[in-house]
Amino acid sequence: MNYNIQKDQSIFIKTENHVKQVHIANVCYIRCDSYLSTVCLNDGSFITCSKLLKEFEEILADFYFIRINHNTLVNFKYFDGIFQEGKKRTILLVDGSKFQVSRRKWYKVKGKLVL
Repeated sequence: MNYNIQKDQSIFIKTENHVKQVHIANVCYIRCDSYLSTVCLNDGSFITCSKLLKEFEEILADFYFIRINHNTLVNFKYFDGIFQEGKKRTILLVDGSKFQVSRRKWYKVKGKLVL
């Protein structure tokens, strides 16, 4: 996959007090809990905002981000491995984060890996 399209692109994230410009290439994953989304950056910092995960998914769909379950959107640039133990499917990122992949998203994730 060619991740160069992420290089000069950025998104604006409105936090409680101000608006931050974040380079797409620096986003590892985005987790959502109700109406609060937490954006995890590759330097280990987090940004919390009140934006739905669906909105992030629509914006980042062309930049190799994939939704792996109801609450998580992952940047495949930071993908390290995927494994299945029985019915439990897990994706591993280079920073050591592990996330469960939902049953319905499993085939979509595997399809992205083949491309």
